[in-house]
Amino acid sequence: PRRRVIMLSHLGRHSALQDGAAASLDFLRQGYGCEPSDLAVWLSPSVAQSSYRLDCFDKSDHPAWRPFCQEGDNGVYLDLSGFIRQQLINGGVRAEAIAVSGVDTATDPGYPSHVRGDAARFGVAVMLRP
Repeated sequence: PRRRVIMLSHLGRHSALQDGAAASLDFLRQGYGCEPSDLAVWLSPSVAQSSYRLDCFDKSDHPAWRPFCQEGDNGVYLDLSGFIRQQLINGGVRAEAIAVSGVDTATDPGYPSHVRGDAARFGVAVMLRP
């Protein structure tokens, strides 16, 4: 990163509904002078759309969410990482600078997931090398 600044944000469904990606970008820009186009972003393991079924999602008809919601049996399947990625791109992060983990925490036994009903959680740590 150009400014040698690192940030860890938890961007789940609730924070995505409140434009958490945009708020994170604003925090970096205002607090540290970081331009979104200079950032490298990694989206950690999360529940995949094929596993993320909601009985009801009141934003599925909203234009910003529509491409990331798929109607299916018994509910709406949400592509949360796709939505967050698009929020970051809309905020000025280069698409090629965003890496998305392919791990589905709902199906990978190496990761706990509230979608499976696990009480455990997994941690994420970040660091800058000198």
